[in-house]
Amino acid sequence: MHKTHHLNHRQALVYGATLLPVNTFFKLYLRDQERAQQKVNRRQGMMGDQAVKNSSPS
Repeated sequence: MHKTHHLNHRQALVYGATLLPVNTFFKLYLRDQERAQQKVNRRQGMMGDQAVKNSSPS
């Protein structure tokens, strides 16, 4: 007798086939969010550099 919480082979394949695209989507989504945040951080860094240049006496 097998434990009730185990999936049979077919159920495991269906679960895996469902989980893989969801996992891939979230990985790509999070990578995209990180890249967007890096762009924002770089822009803010540039703006900070410009503010320092503008405020320093020449």
